[in-house]
Parts: sequence; structure tokens; C-alpha cells
Amino acid sequence: MCLLITPTDSEVLVTNNYRIVEAPLETAPFTLMIYQIPESDLNDKLSTLAQLRGKISRDNYCNFLIFTCVSNKDTLLQYAKKPPTSHGHLEELKEEIMAKILGINPKLSPGNLFIDADRRVKKRNDAEQIRGTPLLDNKEWKDRLQ
Repeated sequence: MCLLITPTDSEVLVTNNYRIVEAPLETAPFTLMIYQIPESDLNDKLSTLAQLRGKISRDNYCNFLIFTCVSNKDTLLQYAKKPPTSHGHLEELKEEIMAKILGINPKLSPGNLFIDADRRVKKRNDAEQIRGTPLLDNKEWKDRLQ
């Protein structure tokens, strides 16, 4: 069952599999509509990162989060194209968007992910031992931060 959750917790049926959470931004006059991805679908969603063959930068991951989790991404991209004076600094906006998405989908937090031997990104299961490189230890991730 998919529900629309507003800040007042009113719920509206939207689709069959996902809840959508309204997340107003503080750095811009914009409200994100964020999919709450069921845990059973996380590895399927992460499989879209396989094309990067384990070379995942922070920017790649941010783009993945936006395109996977934001239902009104087209409107967001149009908004982001406006002059910076109308919505503040783009990096600050990107950080807030990532924080909102990860607040609703904490299992997608980079600290909960690793790159396996086949260079695919997988979520960490509490019950299984990690075999691979934590996403945050990925060379591409680290190089972009320096």
C-alpha cells in the first residue's frame, strides 16, 4: 500500500508499493515528494549503480538518491536551474535534499552500504557479515571529498 504522508500525518492512498512523504525544504521554498523505499526493494534500486562498476563518487550517489527517491524530480530540476540568488547555494540545497531522503530511507545511508566482489552496491544486513568494501571507503568517494 502506498500512502502520502504530510507533516500533519494525514494519509492518502497513492499506489500499491510505496509511501510518499512530503518534505519541505528549509533552504528553498520547495517541497520534496520522497518515496519511502521498502527494504525488500533496496538491493534492486541499488543495482542501478552497477554500471559504475564500484567507482561511486559522492555526486554519483547524490544523483542516484534524487532520481530514485524523489517523485517530483522534474519539478526539482527545473527549480534548481533558476538563478542561484532565487534559491540559495546549490551545494547547500543538495545537502539538505540528501538529508531529507536519508531521513526517510535510512537504510540507504552510505554508511549502511558496501561494494561487493562483483562491484555492485549492496545494503548491509545486520545478520550477515560484510564481504566487500564499505561505500565510504571507496576510492572515488574519498577522492571527491579532498
